[in-house]
Amino acid sequence: MEKIAFILFMFSSLVQGQNAVLKGSFYPVKKDISWVNELFSFNKDDFHLTIRHCQGLTIGKGKYKIIGDTLLLDFKDYPVKNSWNLIKSKQEKSDSITFSVTVYDEQDGSVLPGVNLIVKDKNLDTESDSIQVNGFTSDINGNVSLSIQNDAKERIIFILSIGYMPVEIPVDKNVGNYQEYKIHLGFNSYFQKGDNKKYRIEKSNANNFTILHRNDYKVKLARISKRKYEKLKTRNY
Repeated sequence: MEKIAFILFMFSSLVQGQNAVLKGSFYPVKKDISWVNELFSFNKDDFHLTIRHCQGLTIGKGKYKIIGDTLLLDFKDYPVKNSWNLIKSKQEKSDSITFSVTVYDEQDGSVLPGVNLIVKDKNLDTESDSIQVNGFTSDINGNVSLSIQNDAKERIIFILSIGYMPVEIPVDKNVGNYQEYKIHLGFNSYFQKGDNKKYRIEKSNANNFTILHRNDYKVKLARISKRKYEKLKTRNY
C-alpha cells in the first residue's frame, strides 16, 4: 500500500507540475536555428500561440490539454482583418468586368509594385490550372487595371508577391462591372477552427519547459513578463 501511495503521489506531482508550468507566457531561451520560434500564453485551459518566423507571424488561439507528455492545441476561429476593400463600384455598358486595384504593404502603408494578379476558376485548386492574363502586374505606384469576360464562370482574383501572404478576392458580378479595390498584403497567417497542433513536453517546472519537435530538435522556453509578451506578440523579425 505504501508503494502504491508513493507512485500515486509522484504521478500527481508530475501532473500538477505540468499544469503549473502552463500558466503565463513563455518564449524560447535561445532562438531556433531554423528561425521558427513559438511564443505561448496560457490562462486556465485557454492558449494563445504566435509562431514567429522569417516570413512573418502565424497566430492562433483556442483550448489546450495535456495527455501524458503531449501538449495538444485545438484552435478556434481567429478574427482576421479584411485584407481587401471594395471602395467604388458602378454598372457600365460592357460585356466585361473591369477591376482597378491598388496594392499596399499592410505594415507601413507603402504601395507595392510588381505584384502579380492571377484570374483563377473557382473550381480549380492549383495555380498551374489558372488562367494567366497578360498585364496583371502592379506598376510602380502599386496600380493595376484588368478586365475579364462577364460570363457564367465563377472566378477568383489571386494576388501574389514574394514574401507576403497571398490574398484571394471572389469575383462578384452583382456588385457592378466596374470595381475598384484597395489591397493590403501582409506577412501574417492564422490558424482557424479545425486546425490542431501538438508538442511533446520533455521537461517542465514552474518557470520553464522543453518541447521536442522538428526532427527531435529541443527548444527550451522560459517564463517571460506580460510586458515582454505584448512586445513580442506583434513584432516580426
